[in-house]
Amino acid sequence: MKGKFLRIDVSGASGYTIPPTNPFASGVSGAPEVFAMGFRNPFRWNFDSATGDLWAGDVGSFKIEEVNIVVSGGHYGWPIVEGDICRVTPGCDQTGLTPPAWSYPHEPGSNAVVGGLVYNGPAIPALQGSYVFGDRYHSGLQALTEDGTGGFGSDTILDGNGYDSFVEGADGEIYVVQGVRFGWFIPAEGAPPLFDTFPQQLSQTGCMDPADPSLPGPGLIPYSVNMPLWSDAADKDRWMALPDGETIQIDSNGDFIYPVGAVLVKNFSFGGHLIETRLMMRHDDGTWAGYTYEWDDLQTDATLLEGEKTISNAWVTNWTFPSRDQCLQCHTDVSGRTIGPEIAQLNSNLLYPSTGLTGNQLETLENIGLFDAPLPNIPSNLDALPEIDDLSAPVDERARAYLHSNCVMCHQPGGSGQGPEDFRYWLDGMSIGAYDVVPTQGDLGIPDARLIAPGDPSRSILSHRMGTLGTSRMPPLASAVVHTEALALIDAWITSGYGFGFPDTDMDGLADNVDPDIDGDGMQNDWETENGLDPLDPGDANIDSDEDGFSNLIEFQRGTDPNDPNSFPPTLDVPSTRLPFVLVALVGASVYFVSRRRTDFRGQ
Repeated sequence: MKGKFLRIDVSGASGYTIPPTNPFASGVSGAPEVFAMGFRNPFRWNFDSATGDLWAGDVGSFKIEEVNIVVSGGHYGWPIVEGDICRVTPGCDQTGLTPPAWSYPHEPGSNAVVGGLVYNGPAIPALQGSYVFGDRYHSGLQALTEDGTGGFGSDTILDGNGYDSFVEGADGEIYVVQGVRFGWFIPAEGAPPLFDTFPQQLSQTGCMDPADPSLPGPGLIPYSVNMPLWSDAADKDRWMALPDGETIQIDSNGDFIYPVGAVLVKNFSFGGHLIETRLMMRHDDGTWAGYTYEWDDLQTDATLLEGEKTISNAWVTNWTFPSRDQCLQCHTDVSGRTIGPEIAQLNSNLLYPSTGLTGNQLETLENIGLFDAPLPNIPSNLDALPEIDDLSAPVDERARAYLHSNCVMCHQPGGSGQGPEDFRYWLDGMSIGAYDVVPTQGDLGIPDARLIAPGDPSRSILSHRMGTLGTSRMPPLASAVVHTEALALIDAWITSGYGFGFPDTDMDGLADNVDPDIDGDGMQNDWETENGLDPLDPGDANIDSDEDGFSNLIEFQRGTDPNDPNSFPPTLDVPSTRLPFVLVALVGASVYFVSRRRTDFRGQ
């Protein structure tokens, strides 16, 4: 992006004219409409109602967020610099560039500035003249105040995050927008409540049992998904509820479209200890909103949180509760605002606690009248995502299912993901827009990087973004733990070349030109799969599956059967604990003596 501010005069009867004070009004050296340039992605800009100064937030790429005072003819650096950091060439020439009034680095939880307003209201005299702004993922509203030396200082004036916009009322006070909520940014004396009066305790919501809010209330229907969204290894329980008489539509992609009044509930726990409950609700105006409740240590109830929060305790380390705006960053419009409920995710059996019966979830929901039309086919003829540890499913299917579950809410046509990737499950590796594609959002310092470099995870941005934490991580929110099992799966998929146009003549899910050892245990994937081992588990190399005294790794190296105790290597590597006596073996015309303490090749 190479953003610019344009200034035109629309006061005439038709069309527009160019203000004569525009820096390129004559058309020389630039378009006459241009007022200022060098922006990446200005997000919210406003005039100071007292001075007329123009302020703008400019969202950065991977390093810096900016607040700029926009002046005629100013060049604010992009794409030469991000903040004051040279993007391509170290020590780049910054002559003539206008520095930001304020900038701050990307950190976990802060990476999208939202421009605000200079406060000129009467309610808070100490704040008058300060520029109030926020970050969609940063904990707190900030106020910039001149420091007397030509610069600014910043202070946090209100906790919370997820700010979408700021407006100045006729009374001179600042109001903020958070998703569907609107209110004063700070509760001055006599001011109305900041936001709505949504129930502060989970037990008050009507969704859960008031006597025990860890349990669902009447009308909540349990469900599960085949390939869950990664949540730092938390255990999850899920329910859905619809208003009486309402039904679910199923769109052409198999996604569930819920009616107004629908609620989705999810409990997160570790070792049986509840940490969080999230509600996703579709309100009367058709919009969705997310609400996060934090459980108390005694497990008696959970309290509504206004913004992002991170905790560590005896059960979890660095667990992040998302803000309401962050909920909608993942629960995108292109995904129908729900993540999980779709044909391919719910096409599996579930034990229903209320009846003690097990049944296919799609058939069950259809039988109780929750769909507005019959299913498009019987479940056995419909898509079903495999589970991540289902080794009977090819690596290719499990990898694409994982990307569908964890990435497709942003990375599909119309999604908010930056880049060409389309991770919908039914697309093969050649069709997802990432095969041998040069990354458009930074190469992370990887030589000859590609979004997916078939056969080479080390050059694949997908692998690196999944395997890191911080601002370059994908998915970007509410996770402090790398999903190592999934990373190994994706690396196995990339290494195999399967689905990327390489031939697979033996139909084993691996391209003919590779025979990888993705878990690095010294045994090739094909051999592990053929012998009932897990190509993603390095620990099975040291197991002695047939208890013949030789590990699986040794059997692989010597070409013997790891499942047959009578097939052991004619080698020197004989564990003494398996041989409390001396073996004499005839091999050809020679006799070999193998002692329990050491191997002694003495051909006789």
